[in-house]
Amino acid sequence: MNPAWVTALIALVTLLGALAAWGLRWSWRLATRIARFLDDFFGDPGVPDVRPARPGVMQRLAQLESGMQDVHDQVHMNNGHSMRDTVMRTEHMVAQLQTTVDGLAGKPKRS
Repeated sequence: MNPAWVTALIALVTLLGALAAWGLRWSWRLATRIARFLDDFFGDPGVPDVRPARPGVMQRLAQLESGMQDVHDQVHMNNGHSMRDTVMRTEHMVAQLQTTVDGLAGKPKRS
């Protein structure tokens, strides 16, 4: 057999092996990323004494919606029970106090 053909055959086999190794590495990385994404999306039950359970995306979204409802309740007026109502009352009382102090000091009324 001609040495040039042997060298070319060895180079071709090496190239094909390298391409196969690169393809397998790329496929493994992609499969690992997909598995991590799916574990995160659907949640992970965890293993006792090894790692804690993690909730899935839909469960976390439900928790966020619940938390946002609490925030919504505090920033909208609801007959005196929300944080916004408290702030409005405090602002009104401070304005009254400022008017009283200005009247006692003889200053003109602020607008």
